[in-house]
Amino acid sequence: MDAFIIRSTDSTSVSEIPKKKAKLNIRRQYHEDYLNIGFSWSGNVDDPRPGCLVCGEKLSNESMVPSKLKRHFSTKHSHLADKDSYFQCLLESETRQSKKMTKMVTISDKTQEASYLVAELVAKQMKPHTIAEKLILPACCEILKALFGEEAEKEVLKIPISDNTISRRIEHMSEDIEEQVLQQSRDSPFFSLQLDESTDMSGQAQLLVFIRIVANEDIVENFLCCKTLPETTKGEDIFGIVDHYIKFANLPWDKCIGRSPCGKNVGR
Repeated sequence: MDAFIIRSTDSTSVSEIPKKKAKLNIRRQYHEDYLNIGFSWSGNVDDPRPGCLVCGEKLSNESMVPSKLKRHFSTKHSHLADKDSYFQCLLESETRQSKKMTKMVTISDKTQEASYLVAELVAKQMKPHTIAEKLILPACCEILKALFGEEAEKEVLKIPISDNTISRRIEHMSEDIEEQVLQQSRDSPFFSLQLDESTDMSGQAQLLVFIRIVANEDIVENFLCCKTLPETTKGEDIFGIVDHYIKFANLPWDKCIGRSPCGKNVGR
C-alpha cells in the first residue's frame, strides 16, 4: 500500500486544528411545568420517559422537550387547554391506582414461604394440585375467620396456591432436591448405582435409579432419578439411559464401583 505524506503549508500546528465534537449522550430531565400540558414521567430517574396522562402514550426521552410535548398536546388534546387542575387530578388518580395495584400484586416473603409449604404437603400426600385452592385455602380461611376475624382471613387469601402455582412450586423443589443430591454425589469419592424396573398405571416401563455415596464418613443412599424406558427393556437400552443421565449430572464413571445387595447394578 502506498504511503501518503501530508505537509502543512502554513504554520498552523496539528493541535490547533479544530476537532469535530463527539455527540454527547445527554438524557433530558422532567420539569414540573410539563404537567400543565398533561405530561408526567415514568421509568428510571436517570432516563425518564414522558407519558401523556390523558391518552397514556409513552414517548422517548428525546421527546422530553417543550416543543415536542406541546405538539402532542395541541394535536390530540387541544380541547383540554387551560385545565391545569384537571391534569393534577389525573396524576393523583394515577398515583393512587399504581400504589393500590402494587400492593395487590406484591407478595411478601412469608406468603411465598407459606405457598411452598402447602405445595410440599400436597406433594407428600400425592394429592391433586387443585386440592390446595379448592380445599386447603377455604378451610384455612374458615378456621382463621372463626378464631381471629376477617383481617386474618384476608391475609391468608394473599397466599398464591392455584393449580399452576402449586405445580411450579413442586417443580422448583424437585429441581432443588435433585441439584443437592447431584452435588453431594459429585463430592463423594465413590458411588454405586442400584436399578429397579417397574410399570406405571398406563403400563409404561419406568427405570428407577438409586445411588449410594460416601457423605461425612457415612454411607448414604438417595433416589437419583426415574426415567421412562423405550419399547424394549434390553440391557443396552437401560445402560444408554443411565449413561446419558450420568453424563448430564457430570458424574465420572471412574467413581462408580461396587455392587448393591439387591436389584440390577451398574458398575465398572
